[in-house]
Amino acid sequence: ALGVLSIMAHLSEHYILLEDTDGIATIKLYMGLLSRTDRVHLLRGDLLSKEPETRQPADQTTVALRSWNSRQGSVVVCSKKVIAPLSFMQARLLAAVRQCADRYEAYHNGQVHQAEDLTEQRKVLVKTSDLQVAVPGVIRYCGTVEKLGRGAWFGVELLTEHPIGNCDGSLQGKEYFSCRPNYGMFVSFEKLKLPESQEKASRKL
Repeated sequence: ALGVLSIMAHLSEHYILLEDTDGIATIKLYMGLLSRTDRVHLLRGDLLSKEPETRQPADQTTVALRSWNSRQGSVVVCSKKVIAPLSFMQARLLAAVRQCADRYEAYHNGQVHQAEDLTEQRKVLVKTSDLQVAVPGVIRYCGTVEKLGRGAWFGVELLTEHPIGNCDGSLQGKEYFSCRPNYGMFVSFEKLKLPESQEKASRKL
């Protein structure tokens, strides 16, 4: 079941930053009793959620947002021209991508829009920095993985001759799926690609 914070996040409007920009952050201090204003620099690919309408600035060309990377209690005001809307699922998928540059690239090249085809039991090709070539696998899990932090992660069983993964579907004693030892791997969505035959079939649907 979704917790209160998850429900609030689901109902919020989410955005990705399209270019590096400077903003103004209001940072709450001493349990919210005091606040100060700082200038902050946000990176292209940063994820943000819209603040409630009661906290929006009078200037209609700007918007008050909370950066997912910012310190707790800080709200950033920036131009509407430098953000693009995301669905809740797209924001979760992108949140698992650690580097802002990689996150922006996955958005810009349309990969995040195609990620809805990455469902459990789908065969995929997996490419990570640890693997010199893409290897075949099948998605066994999609969702939150506590050890890996925020975002939606994919648990993949590798369909390789030798064990080149790093788990059996469990992390820190919690089982997300089951496979042979070292035939499992958890990755973010941009490390996965549908085989060419499945890509063509998905385009026809």
